[in-house]
Amino acid sequence: MPQASGNLAATQAAYKFWKSPYIKPEAIASAHQHSTLERVKLESIVIAIQDTTELNFTHHPAKRGMGYLDNSKTRGLKIHSVFCSTGNGIPLGVLHQQVWARDIAELGSKHQRHKKPISAKREPALVNCLGCYPESDSRSNYRCHSG
Repeated sequence: MPQASGNLAATQAAYKFWKSPYIKPEAIASAHQHSTLERVKLESIVIAIQDTTELNFTHHPAKRGMGYLDNSKTRGLKIHSVFCSTGNGIPLGVLHQQVWARDIAELGSKHQRHKKPISAKREPALVNCLGCYPESDSRSNYRCHSG
């Protein structure tokens, strides 16, 4: 934060902003997503890049609310994001983001998850993000990769 802020006063102001009980992460994300959607609507070609990644907090055992990642010994969160850019690769912003913790009770049910339709899965990130795209027109072509 100090490097990004530039000086001590700006750094302290940034930390005060993030600690404020009046600042809600959902409101910041919502405003950014709204602005991204407005930029998307101005473009004739938009590339929506979806990615699911993990935040590994295994070495921070005091953290609460973490789920399992690859096995019962790894703890953290999963994040699915939809990043948008123009056809020329100019970033437009984050259109959608979902964060969740996997329930340890479901560890080992990979083969059962593969049998379920995507809409019935416990981690519906791909399904939820489909509703985040703007109204379709004849130029729209959305593709998802879930691998």
